[in-house]
Amino acid sequence: MKRASIWAVALSSLFAARPALADLADDAAKIEAALTAGGLELARKETLFVEEGHVVAVPETTGGKCRSVIVTAARNVTFSAVTGSAQDDADDLIAALQAPRSERRFESTAGVLQLSGCGGEIARVYLRMTSARGALEVRVAHGDAVAEDVTDAIGRSAGPSAPRGEVGPLLSVSSLADRRQRADAAARADGATNVLAIEGRAEANGLGLVKIKAVDGCHRFHVMADATDNDGRVDLDAELRVEGGGATIVRDRGEAPDARLDVCVGSTTEIPIVFSGAPPKSRVLVLDALFPLPKGIPDHFGDRAQAGLAAAVRKRLRRGPDTAPIFETTGAHGSMTTSIPTEPGRCYVAALGVMRGTPRGMRLFVQTSPRSATEEVPPGTDSAAVSFCASTSDGARLRVDAPGLGVGWVLSLWLLGASK
Repeated sequence: MKRASIWAVALSSLFAARPALADLADDAAKIEAALTAGGLELARKETLFVEEGHVVAVPETTGGKCRSVIVTAARNVTFSAVTGSAQDDADDLIAALQAPRSERRFESTAGVLQLSGCGGEIARVYLRMTSARGALEVRVAHGDAVAEDVTDAIGRSAGPSAPRGEVGPLLSVSSLADRRQRADAAARADGATNVLAIEGRAEANGLGLVKIKAVDGCHRFHVMADATDNDGRVDLDAELRVEGGGATIVRDRGEAPDARLDVCVGSTTEIPIVFSGAPPKSRVLVLDALFPLPKGIPDHFGDRAQAGLAAAVRKRLRRGPDTAPIFETTGAHGSMTTSIPTEPGRCYVAALGVMRGTPRGMRLFVQTSPRSATEEVPPGTDSAAVSFCASTSDGARLRVDAPGLGVGWVLSLWLLGASK
């Protein structure tokens, strides 16, 4: 019976994927026809299946004065590219592709990216997937001129752009002391039991690293640059990585002189915080606000699962839970569906935490007649959570999708108050 159910899931996933792949193949065929009609010679065509963050090279081809490279994916898939001549260093091109910001990088729009150049300008092309995963259809053509825009041929034209609005002058940057005081007060109002300040200093290029020994609990890190209005536009970005079975990555790349990173750990852990965009040689302050792990988070699945569940629940609840979950189950990589009983008029929160392995993104979905709720998280995230209310006693259906290597997870459910 188990083998039959596994085959049923596999076959349903296969047939569900076919329409999307078929549409993509149809678009690729239309592009080939448009290139041929434009007098260009098709030099290469291939399909690539790429995971998030992976970089792939489009092999060099010869023929014609000009080269056009057209890459298509599903509309909701995003990817980027860099181009260069044969003399450009490959490592420099890949570094520009992976950098937080680069003027050399091109971004896809509606799942399409068209690159063209003559005289060997785009002899080298590198692609990088920025979605969780996806299929890329690559078509390379040569001719005496570059290819015409193909977005209309496949119905991917973004249409005219609205004129840019006037955003006005930059907001005034308050003093570091004022920003520290506000962040401290906000954290304590949210339930932080302790707030510590750790100082660092930026290098001449605005980069820096601060290492923090974080005790078990949930931490809110405020990374603040000592900037003034005289420093011009200050955009501080920060990132932390928690190692242990699989890396948990938290980033803040907003446009502000401060960055905020939230993470939970099940035991004392050294956490490196990397920042960029600070004024050269400036003082940088990291405020570490500690929130104790909620009493209702189970600890019998290990530190990593406990931290993941706590982080997930914090996204849905301001405090708690204070009581143990009413339902728990575990699973491995792949997909699993389970049903739970519900009470009419009651609300629930479901949380998913990783115990081991390296998930390539996760998805938690719950269906209660007539509503549904879902959260999908990218690779590098160990948790997901949804909250929902039941209007009937028909129960709820929960589905977990957790692709990856050696993944093991725990799903917990807590009962909340009555719905209004």
